Amino acid sequence: DRLILNLDEYGKTVIDYAIEFKNFEFLKYLMEKKYIWFVDDVADPQNDLSKRWGMTFGGGTSIERRSWQERDVPRWQVSYPDNSMGIEHRYPHEMDILQYKLAGSDDLRMKMISLALEHDEIEMLRQLRAREIPSLYQASYLMYKSADCDSYYNEDMVKHAARAGEKALEYFSEEFEIKDMTGRVNRFMFPYMTSLIDYLIDENSPYLEKVLKVSLKHNQDVYKKLAELKSNSTKYYTKYYEGLNQFRDGAGVLNKIRDEGYVKACVESTISSIMEEICFYENGNVILYRDGGMRDGLVTNIIHVDGHSGKKEINCLIQKVNDCYSKIREKRF
Repeated sequence: DRLILNLDEYGKTVIDYAIEFKNFEFLKYLMEKKYIWFVDDVADPQNDLSKRWGMTFGGGTSIERRSWQERDVPRWQVSYPDNSMGIEHRYPHEMDILQYKLAGSDDLRMKMISLALEHDEIEMLRQLRAREIPSLYQASYLMYKSADCDSYYNEDMVKHAARAGEKALEYFSEEFEIKDMTGRVNRFMFPYMTSLIDYLIDENSPYLEKVLKVSLKHNQDVYKKLAELKSNSTKYYTKYYEGLNQFRDGAGVLNKIRDEGYVKACVESTISSIMEEICFYENGNVILYRDGGMRDGLVTNIIHVDGHSGKKEINCLIQKVNDCYSKIREKRF
């Protein structure tokens, strides 16, 4: 366990060095043999939903420490801090550094993703959940919770993705589903698609047009879904207020309490309240729609493109992506 679990005098383990010197085959071997993993099964959709709140993907290692009797260091380190008034403080001399780093930090996973991209290992990207971030599992329209995408941004990984082959870019361009804590399924795109597209423009990538078309379709699908949600809300509350506005007399005849104008005004007021509560978050370009009465809604990210191409047809696609983005953000649906 010494090389794997312990830090050397430079504060690194063998895993750190393997990533630094791009020893992909060694790292792949360790993963295949289940000696280390960068994503625990806590992110598996079949697992307990309650485990996902506030999580990282939580990697780990199956390599175990030697027993205390076999170690050549004392079990406890004793210290006397300045403000301790002579009271000793004991703490373990050896800690499971690798386990802590894998479980509590996303940094090693992101570096491993970059290596997998360099080697065009698509299946490895899937194992590493390369297009996902832990924060997406916290997003929920029922709980009015967005995703914190900015905190997980890794520029090196996005640059590696932009230089990757067609299959890797297809993987990063696909929509994917995530089940939130309430059991609702939300659909997302790669949270850093805007940066990825900008790098594809800079690289003059032959796959840029394909990625833009996928992004446009995603934005259009989100727009249609939002329009559908608003229409469903209108129908639901129209029926609801019509029911409140009716009664049966002694002969069983259905009568209206007020005129239709009253029902229309109630519906318009309710829909207006729902529209006011629709949130857009700059952090991740996330749109959140919630209808509390119907317990229905949507939370997803939408794509915006900052860059411009030297090709007219590409710029036309970029404009369509941004136009649809603007209509959603400005609630014009």
